[in-house]
Amino acid sequence: MRSRLGICKVTSFLASLEATATELILSKNKNPIQILGEQITKECPGASVTVDKPKNASGVWFLDILRDGHTVNVQWQTDRGFGVSSSPDADYGEKTDEVYGDADAVRHRVLSLLLSRGQTSPPVAVSLSQLRRELGLSQIEMAERLSVQQGAVSRMERRGDIKISSLREYCQSLGGTLKLMAQFPNGSAKLIQLEDEQETA
Repeated sequence: MRSRLGICKVTSFLASLEATATELILSKNKNPIQILGEQITKECPGASVTVDKPKNASGVWFLDILRDGHTVNVQWQTDRGFGVSSSPDADYGEKTDEVYGDADAVRHRVLSLLLSRGQTSPPVAVSLSQLRRELGLSQIEMAERLSVQQGAVSRMERRGDIKISSLREYCQSLGGTLKLMAQFPNGSAKLIQLEDEQETA
């Protein structure tokens, strides 16, 4: 009797192990947005999840999630991360409001938006002086960081046309990194890499 019970336990354990291994193999053949779609389906009952594949392998994947009349759209592209939008004014293929590099963070954000029926909003553009003030710095402190006179900081912050190298130095002195992005009418965006960045990369 004991040997039969032991065989049943071992058989049950092996079946469970085989199911887990099969699930792992299948998930290895899926990209992060496909996995996200499956997670949302499991964790948010009643949600309708649609995945749209791009025409070419390097294109943008779209994940459209509808729950109780509320829509959340997710975009994903290899090496670009996830973009999330949930706005009644958003059109198909438009740029996203929020960007996430981490799959777990985007899953939590999407679930939060679905459950709260929340809306995303695009990041607000700020001037250099607003950025400096948000970080609690005066023009004098900024001048010290840049090794220039306070008047030079004032002129830089008021200037409408500024050198990219000056803008990069300003951002770096605040602990940030300057990223230039070109947005195109089809909704795609490209990060611009300048020649001096290519030399140091």
